[in-house]
Amino acid sequence: MITLPARPESLTFAPQQSALIVVDMQNAYASQGGYLDLAGFDVSATRPVIDNINVAVAAARAAGMLIIWFQNGWDDQY
Repeated sequence: MITLPARPESLTFAPQQSALIVVDMQNAYASQGGYLDLAGFDVSATRPVIDNINVAVAAARAAGMLIIWFQNGWDDQY
């Protein structure tokens, strides 16, 4: 079992029965030189989010957890 400090209370879970889900972290939306940056949007606030996701992924890997990456995609029929 692993316990993570959190608010309003800590969270305890079994890593073998859990997964870390990372949703839609794509260069096009979250990095300099990506689509949003080139379109004139400020993407500077994404750096701390990316850093925190990297910490979470490293911890999940160290615990042997499943990591699921979701990516936005488009169907030609959409």
